[in-house]
Parts: sequence; structure tokens; C-alpha cells
Amino acid sequence: MKESNAGTAAGVVLVDGRTRLWVRDGVLHWQRGRSSLAVPGARIRRVECTGSSLLVDYLDESGTGATVTARHRDRAVTAALGAEVRAIVGDLGGGSGSGGSPAAVERHVRRPWPVRLAAGLSHRVRHGSRWWRAAVVHVLVGLPAAVWLPVEPRTLGVVAWALLPLSPALLRAWVLMAELDTLWVLRRRGVTVRARFESDPFSEHANAFIARFRTLEGRDVAFEGLLRSSRDEIRYDPQDPSRADAAPLWTRLLIALAAFVPVGSFGVVFALPALAWLALLVAQRF
Repeated sequence: MKESNAGTAAGVVLVDGRTRLWVRDGVLHWQRGRSSLAVPGARIRRVECTGSSLLVDYLDESGTGATVTARHRDRAVTAALGAEVRAIVGDLGGGSGSGGSPAAVERHVRRPWPVRLAAGLSHRVRHGSRWWRAAVVHVLVGLPAAVWLPVEPRTLGVVAWALLPLSPALLRAWVLMAELDTLWVLRRRGVTVRARFESDPFSEHANAFIARFRTLEGRDVAFEGLLRSSRDEIRYDPQDPSRADAAPLWTRLLIALAAFVPVGSFGVVFALPALAWLALLVAQRF
């Protein structure tokens, strides 16, 4: 049992084992396990603090009385929450029914966590990043293929399957570290314009600068960076002017080479078992 401040900014959350009780927006919230209850203040009839116990009597929409109880080892916590509950008694917070009648008591039962996990995974696969779909294919298709296809040694398939996801992850990290995606976009469709460079007074880096330039459409843009050429020029993406670069091409290529050694090289190494497994599989067929 412990105290938490996860409710409202000045609220108290009473934690009694698996039971949690708190007040938010004029509504008393009770939660235990997968079950939860929301009681509007207008439906609360009595609040009683007895030592370390808190009892709250309320009426549901049918007029039937019920009681919410909770305990806490610290009486100060119980008293503080009891004061918050008393403050909302008679309050229509949380919405009201027709004619200003109190809102109904809301009861919810969450689905078991395996069902929630499956539903969340299904949503991410259908509507999320393509990497989620690739991961599902890797598990549902890649693992059976690595185990069942007759490639010797048999452990090579499992090792290749386990290491293969690290390869695109590290190669993607290398691209982000070297900003190769930005470099590719700017080389393909970037526009070069003259810019006004000034030092960035809020940066801890001595070479930090702020470049101010105007796009072809007349929009004023400020860009912050660390690397720049000797020319007062900057390249920007006309579709997204916030994506810009002032560093020379050779500087970016050197950064990409330096970043490849600790990151990208491992991305290539982790792909080698999968390439070897695929080569052995093809060699068996032909």
C-alpha cells in the first residue's frame, strides 16, 4: 500500500493492494484489477472516514444503494481523499443526463491482458509502421522456414533468423546517424540559396549556428546546425524547408564512413548468416 499523485494535480490516489481510489473532474473513480467504477459526485450520499478506512455510499441510476470501501495504513491519506470526495458531493461533474439529472454510474471491465495484447498487436500491424508487418512476417514465416527447411547445419537457420532483425535495425541507425536520408533528399530535389549565418547564443557548441534564409515562395526559415561550408549557402528541401543542410558533401560522406565502422559494419555482419543459409538452400535446389 502506498500513496501516489497520479490523479489530478492536487489529488490523492489511495492504493489498497489491487484497489485504487481517486477523484478527478467531480467523479470518484474506483479500480480493482480489470474492473472499474466511476461515480459522479451528485450520486454520492455519504462519506465516512473511520481510522484508516474510507466508506462512500452512493445511489446508482436505479436508486439502489451501494458502498465503495478502501483502506490505507496512513490515516492522513484516507482523510485527504475523504475531504476530496466530500468536496464533490452534489456536483454534476463528469457530465449530466437530460434535464440536469446526475450522470449515470459507469462500470467497465477490461478484457484480459492476452486479449488486449492481441488487439493492440493487430492494430499496430494493420495501421502502424511497416516494420510491425515485417516483424510479423519474420516470426510467422521466417521461423518455420528456418526450422523446417533441410539446410545443414540445422542450427544455422535458427541463428540466421535470430540475428537477421539486427541487421536492418543497425543499418537504419547508421543512416540516421550519418543523416544519409537527408543527404539523399537534398541531392535529389534540394534547392540552394544564400543564407545569413549567425552564432547560436543558446548552444553549448562553439560551432553552432543559426542560418536564416528565404525559400522560393518567400517564406522566411531559420535553421540550426553545427557544420557548414565556407560559402554563405544552404540547401533545403522545397517540400519541407525545415530539412536543410549547410555542410559540404565530402564532410557528410566522411561522417557516414566514420559512423559505418562502429554501427553499419555490424549490420552487415549480422546479415551474413542469413545470406549463407540462403546460399546453401539455393545450392541444394540446383
